[in-house]
Amino acid sequence: MGTVAASDTLISMEPVAGEQQKLSETRQLRTIGLALLAVAALLLFLWLGENVHTSRTQDVDNQVRTRVHAWASPALTRLMLRITQLGSTLTVTTLAVVTVVVFLKVKSKRATILLATDLAMALVLNTFLKDVFHRPRPQPFFGIPPPHTYSFPSGHALFSICFYGMLAALLSTRLKSQLGRVAVWIFAGLLVLAISFSRVYLGVHYPSDVVGGWAIALAWISVLRMFDRGDEPSKR
Repeated sequence: MGTVAASDTLISMEPVAGEQQKLSETRQLRTIGLALLAVAALLLFLWLGENVHTSRTQDVDNQVRTRVHAWASPALTRLMLRITQLGSTLTVTTLAVVTVVVFLKVKSKRATILLATDLAMALVLNTFLKDVFHRPRPQPFFGIPPPHTYSFPSGHALFSICFYGMLAALLSTRLKSQLGRVAVWIFAGLLVLAISFSRVYLGVHYPSDVVGGWAIALAWISVLRMFDRGDEPSKR
């Protein structure tokens, strides 16, 4: 009887071990993918930064600015002025505080730590890199006063990915619904694109500033996502 019971126990454990191994392999592949993405995004930022520093992007930047400005209309300008506020320091900080409170309430410590670390480093990166490149701002359109900070990389583009993009990543690993995960990513992606486009439309950034902000932010959140297993809800 003892032998039979032990045999039954071993058989029942085999599917569990198989699932654990599969999960481990999936996590390893995910980590490798994120590492490659982080390296690729960092290389893109470095390449772009060099070209911005040597003014090789200036002609293309000016051409894109001119074409985007040709689409201007009073209604679109009003819309862009509202959308760009979604990437402002005040809005992102307010939403981040609310999000952290919610994460703490649902006892999602890992998500709380990752989001707080993410935004703290985003602030450091934005300040440090602007000072390093010292790129003057373009002349804004529509009579908007020029911001007092430097132009490269775009802080709105950087923070929109570091907040909305990272939030989408944290939520998607915790949602059971495939449709829900897709919806979160689509919403975050459209929001990031809209905020970033508003910066070029309003004339407060060159297009290369926006791409630079995207690249460094993507590199950073890719590194952070390696530490998010999204397994907190199941630990009850």
